[in-house]
Amino acid sequence: MMDGVRKKSLKEVLPKSELPTTVRRGTVRKGRGIEAEVVSVPPPDRAPVRSELPVRDRRRKNNLGLYLVGTLILLAVGYFLSVVFSSAIVKITPRSSRQAVDGRYEASLGPANGLEFSVMKLDQTISKPVAASSQVKTRSRAKGTVTIANLYSSASQKLVAGTRLSADDGKIYRLDSSITVPGLSNSGGKVVPGSIKTAITADNIGPAYNQSNLKMKIVGFQGTAKYDKFTVSGEATGGSDGLSTVVSEADKQQAIQAAQTELRESLQKKALAQIPKDYFIFPQGIDIKYSSRVRAESASSSVIEVTGQLNALMFNQDKIAQTIAGRLFPNEAVEGVQLDLSGIVFALLGSDVASAATAGKITFTLAGPGNFVWPVDKNELAQRLKGIKFSQRDAIFSTYPNIYRIEARIKPFWIRSFPANPRKIIIQLIK
Repeated sequence: MMDGVRKKSLKEVLPKSELPTTVRRGTVRKGRGIEAEVVSVPPPDRAPVRSELPVRDRRRKNNLGLYLVGTLILLAVGYFLSVVFSSAIVKITPRSSRQAVDGRYEASLGPANGLEFSVMKLDQTISKPVAASSQVKTRSRAKGTVTIANLYSSASQKLVAGTRLSADDGKIYRLDSSITVPGLSNSGGKVVPGSIKTAITADNIGPAYNQSNLKMKIVGFQGTAKYDKFTVSGEATGGSDGLSTVVSEADKQQAIQAAQTELRESLQKKALAQIPKDYFIFPQGIDIKYSSRVRAESASSSVIEVTGQLNALMFNQDKIAQTIAGRLFPNEAVEGVQLDLSGIVFALLGSDVASAATAGKITFTLAGPGNFVWPVDKNELAQRLKGIKFSQRDAIFSTYPNIYRIEARIKPFWIRSFPANPRKIIIQLIK
C-alpha cells in the first residue's frame, strides 16, 4: 500500500452478479509441486456491454430505406391499376334539324322498291250478359215448340197451318205452319213411331198460356181412333198481358258499345305487343270493324256476342324517316337519319285500311313537327379513340360532320390517354 491508499478488489467494485467466474487450472512444475493459475470468465448469462446509440442510428436508416422502397412500390402498383381500370366517357350531341313535315306519299305492299307497308290482322270476340231491366206494357201470345208423334199407322199424316191443339186444361194452341207427320217404321224388329217438331202459338193473349210441360191432343181427330194415337208434347213461353221486365233495345245497344270499347283497347294493346322490331303503326292507320249478335235470349236476360276485326298498316321506321328526310333535305346524305314519328299525323287517301291489303298500293299524307337526328357510329368512334392521347381527340372528332357538340372525360384524371380497350370507352348520345 502506498500513502495509506488500499487497492480495491473486483469483488468490492462490481456487483456480485457481474463478477467473473474464476477457474483454477493446475500446472506442475519440476521440484515445486502444483501451482494454481487463475483465469477470469464472464458470466454466461450476460452479453458484453456495448454502446446502444450506433444501433439506433443503424435501425432508423434501415427503416427509412424500407419506407421509400414500399412507397415506390405502392405508387407503381397504383399507377398500373389506374391504367388497367381507367375508363372514358364521351358525351355526343348529334347534329339535328327541326323541320315541319307536310306532304303526300305513296307506298306499296311489301316487299317492294321504295317505301313499303305491311298489314297486321287481329280478331277477338267477347260476350256481354244483359239483364232485363226495362218495364214495358206488353200483350202477347205464348209461343213454343212441340213434338207430334204418329202411333196410328205407317201412313204419314198431313196437318195444315192453324190446326188446333188442345191442352189437358182445355187451352187451345195452333200450328204455325203445315206439316207432314211420318208414319210408323220398323227398326230391328221394333216398331218406331214417326215424329216431327214444329212451332205453335197460343190461341189467346196472356201469361196463362205459358206452360213448360204441355200434353195436347189434335182437336180435329176427336171421335176417331187417331185421337189417342197422335200425341203432342212440348212447351210455350212469352205470353203476357200487362207490365213485363224485358231486355230493351237500349240495354242491348249499351252492352254492344261497352263491348266495342273493351275490344278496341284490347286489340290495340295486342297490336302494339306484336309489332315487329323497327316497325311503326300510326294510330290513324288502325281500323277496327265490329259485328254483334244475340247469342242467347230469355224473358229475363240476353247474351250479346261482339266480334272485333283489326287491320293496321305498318311501316319500317328507318325507311319512312329517310323517305321524308330525303324530300326535305335533297342535297344531303340522309342514310340512317332518325325521326320521332309519334307526333306525325297519318291520313289515308282514297281507301280504307281494311281494303289496303287487297289494293296493294296506298296514298297518304303526313303532317306534323319533325325532329331529324343524324346518325353517329358509336362503335367506330370508340375503335378510333382507343389508346390515343387525350390531346389528339379533336383530330378524331373533326372527321365526324354529324357531331354537333362533344365532351370527353377520362377517369382517373391523371391518365392522359384513352383506354386501349374500346369497351371501356362509353359513348353517350345526348338528344
